[in-house]
Amino acid sequence: MADIESTPPRPPIDYPDPILHDAWTGSSVRELRDARDDLTRAKARYDEAVCAARRKCLSWGQIGTILGVSRQHLHRRYRGLVD
Repeated sequence: MADIESTPPRPPIDYPDPILHDAWTGSSVRELRDARDDLTRAKARYDEAVCAARRKCLSWGQIGTILGVSRQHLHRRYRGLVD
């Protein structure tokens, strides 16, 4: 008991616990939902841009060069949507 009583008191915690703060505010959950929604919108925009480029007569090779993917990949993915 003497050892317990002789230990110096702990300093007060003057900063919020980041885990409790996140649990109370839900910031991680909100951030994940926003990222998911952003990704869904980005995929739809990507698809529409590829289809619009094909409708304007850009070749699969030209589109692939701009996007950094192979023309074969684009053709396999979008051939049913355009052409």
